Amino acid sequence: LNIASFTFMVPMGIAAAVAVLVGHAVGRDDPIEARRSAVAALASGVGFMIGAALVLLAVPGLIARIYTTDSAVIAVALVLIPLAGFFQVFDGMQVVCGGILRGLGDTHSPLIANVIGFWVIGLPLGLWLGMRLGQGPAGLWWGLVVGLAVVGLGLLVRVRVRMQRTMRRVQIDYVGSEV
Repeated sequence: LNIASFTFMVPMGIAAAVAVLVGHAVGRDDPIEARRSAVAALASGVGFMIGAALVLLAVPGLIARIYTTDSAVIAVALVLIPLAGFFQVFDGMQVVCGGILRGLGDTHSPLIANVIGFWVIGLPLGLWLGMRLGQGPAGLWWGLVVGLAVVGLGLLVRVRVRMQRTMRRVQIDYVGSEV
């Protein structure tokens, strides 16, 4: 998880940047620039995570030995590090899509996607695979992989739908203030 968190910093930074870029483009009434920023952010964030995934899938033993010399821990890591490789792509996708949607003023969709993907699908699946079917930590991580895939793909569909609509500014009225 430490490795996955380390690589996650890149698409998380891209997500923060694209939220601002898309928000500014929407504020300028420039949907072409909003779409261009969204596509560039998805290509950068997901592209980086594909590279990270390939490294995790290619050399899990080398990565595990950076952290420990304990053969029992390395044996577990050899199973879990490739699973982290699988979820890298979806993790990058979901965070960048969340940034795009934030720039569009849509914070409700990521909430719903995360509740469904992780709490309704991923966690129960991980518990079932890990505990009931006896797959242990790998089963729990497969639940995480599936949950991230559901969230990432769901948000990608939402971004596509929102980008095809007319974009409009979101105005926030503060209680007690004049607008």
